[in-house]
Amino acid sequence: MSTVTINETAMVISLYGRLDKTTVSTLKPAGGKLHLDKNYQLNLEGIEHIDSAGLAYIVNMICRQQQAGGQISVTSCPSQLQQLIELAEVEMLFSAP
Repeated sequence: MSTVTINETAMVISLYGRLDKTTVSTLKPAGGKLHLDKNYQLNLEGIEHIDSAGLAYIVNMICRQQQAGGQISVTSCPSQLQQLIELAEVEMLFSAP
């Protein structure tokens, strides 16, 4: 199971649990709640497992935010996700603006 919380006051999005092909579809509506022209921090400290579907979910969220004039900065990136980022060669999306 995975969950997402959005703290609008602190502008922090936190993901918890498993982020994989089975759970990503349950999170899609939550990603739609963001104010696209704002800047957020994405806290991934609570991720227990992630696969390529989870990476695609995060990349999509970051790209949508950037296209709308906002930013998402990633914090507490798990080593498993860091490996996926490098394999997919999308490091530029995860570096500070």
